Amino acid sequence: MKAIGTFTHALQRRRTSIRIASLLLLFGLLTACKTSQEALSAANQLANVSQKLSAYYTDLSKQTEDSISLNQIQEAVMELPAAPRAQAELETTRLELAKRAALANSMNNLAIAYAELAGSKSVSDIATAASGFANQCSQIRQLPGGPAVPELVGQAGGLLVEAIRERKLKQSSEAISNAVAAVDKLYHDEMKEYESINQDRAAVAAQIAEHMVTRENVVDASLLLALALKQFDLSATVPPGQTPAKYRNLAVNVIHTRRDQQISNFVTTTDEMGEMLAAVDKQIAGLTK
Repeated sequence: MKAIGTFTHALQRRRTSIRIASLLLLFGLLTACKTSQEALSAANQLANVSQKLSAYYTDLSKQTEDSISLNQIQEAVMELPAAPRAQAELETTRLELAKRAALANSMNNLAIAYAELAGSKSVSDIATAASGFANQCSQIRQLPGGPAVPELVGQAGGLLVEAIRERKLKQSSEAISNAVAAVDKLYHDEMKEYESINQDRAAVAAQIAEHMVTRENVVDASLLLALALKQFDLSATVPPGQTPAKYRNLAVNVIHTRRDQQISNFVTTTDEMGEMLAAVDKQIAGLTK
């Protein structure tokens, strides 16, 4: 009887150990599943933010190109030449912003490859995406008159390539978190420069437009009356060079209002872009804990 009791007790302990081991295994599988799902969600969000960031930089690069042309127009129309150095700096700025757009595109490619890794799909292109991102990081230079490029930008690319070689989700999450943090810091450090580029472009365009209206009197301000007249199928006709002063004053007010609105809208867009970057940075960083 004693032997049977000992055997029964040992069997119960074994069954208990098996249950505990099974529960631990199940917990591990569920945790891994949850982590993969969270990583996939973060990767999709990163792709979305990267695309918007690329569009933002592309637009800002185009604005810089417009500023170069506007300075040339201002010189021709108002006899206010821009300094050659200023024009050269604008061209450098345009090229640097294009590099930042390319960096955002490479971050989008990285997000797509990261999603494949999180979804346990083919990861054959994740090393390529990491190398592409690292290459774009190495090309980023300081904007003329702007703050220094954060050291993290140069470091993140190399660290990412090393970590991606392991092709493990947690290590990849940590490296991608550092990469996103680098882009996030670059953006937030330069935000004031971005806003200044937009403000300068809008200001020069407004100066030229106001000059054409008030000094040259060659702008057809009758279009400003269209809202009131079109409801009755009417249109205003003003002989060239004879726009009444009150119409010209109206045009100047419209110029100032739209200039200020453009600047305000861009500040809002810049702030929103910064918030999205910070949010996805926090989301991916949460996967590493």
